[in-house]
Amino acid sequence: MKQALHVAFAIYLCLLQACAQVPVEPQPLPPAAPLAAPLADVAATQNIDLSLPLSADALAAIAVYSNPDLNALRVAQGVAEAQVFAAGLFPDPTFTFGLDAPLNGDKVSSALFLGLGMDFAALAGRPAAMRGAQANLESVRFDIAWSEWLTGEQARLLALRIAYLRQIRALTAQLRTLADAEVEHSLHAAVRGDVPESALQGRRLAAADAADRDRSAQLQLRTAELELNRLLGIAPQEQLQLAAPPQPTEQLLSLQALYQLAVSTRTDLMALRAAYEGSQAAVDAAQLGRYPLPTLDINAARDTSRIKTLGPGITFTLPLESRARGCRHRHCGAGAAARRIPGPTGNHPRGPCRCSGGT
Repeated sequence: MKQALHVAFAIYLCLLQACAQVPVEPQPLPPAAPLAAPLADVAATQNIDLSLPLSADALAAIAVYSNPDLNALRVAQGVAEAQVFAAGLFPDPTFTFGLDAPLNGDKVSSALFLGLGMDFAALAGRPAAMRGAQANLESVRFDIAWSEWLTGEQARLLALRIAYLRQIRALTAQLRTLADAEVEHSLHAAVRGDVPESALQGRRLAAADAADRDRSAQLQLRTAELELNRLLGIAPQEQLQLAAPPQPTEQLLSLQALYQLAVSTRTDLMALRAAYEGSQAAVDAAQLGRYPLPTLDINAARDTSRIKTLGPGITFTLPLESRARGCRHRHCGAGAAARRIPGPTGNHPRGPCRCSGGT
């Protein structure tokens, strides 16, 4: 028994040494990224020639690569990957050591107790936890893909809006110039006495209206340019040279074809389907709470009479009242909305929740 005590004490010291090697100080934060990157640096990563006008596709590629919100979402993918790794780890065994020193009696020794246990409940829930973590990772990836698509399409729409707003701005500036010239000519004519003073009022109102339209078009154009720069993650003072907008097309799909295409290709729906699979895995894990899964122990002991014993031990929780019903109903409620999401074929193929009494 002394040898077993020495082995247990050596294992305890090894565990303490391993814990002591874990760094306790938090890692320093990385240096703050610049608020906006130069356009040339961003374009170089996408092999885009800035000497040519930027097309809508080029702007979409720059936006997907450099948008700050998308970069923050990509960090969340690393967190989900870490959760998958944590879910795949096997549960750690438990080690128990006890020492009872006798207070009276003759020719007695201290009682020792050693135990090594494994929680089979945690081991049985590992596959469901892995499926749930993997489904959560897929959901995060699909969410990132959907956000990238939205960002790219927003960049394309802003490029078209800016192109047309520049055309409108050129027309309003021309109208303002003509209206101001008309007022100036009318003033000279009124000085010569060719037209009465009352005729100038209408021309002044027309010039004021043209100036107001020009300022409104200029404000809308600058707002759209700033929004595009923010979306691309570049400095606000950057001026982009945009290509001419493409000609509009009249080839549109039918409503049913658009619905089928959206159901089968939209990544946000794919993310919801993956979230449903994750909720179903959580339901399967909660279902294990209905059963008294044991914790198996191997115990070695020596009593005060120096009698040594070795044998197994089993510990489990009796599922009499709770039986994890709260967890099961909560996860079933979370998956109820996901079951109404159309499948890739447009129907609702999912069956009822596997909980008792699920709908």
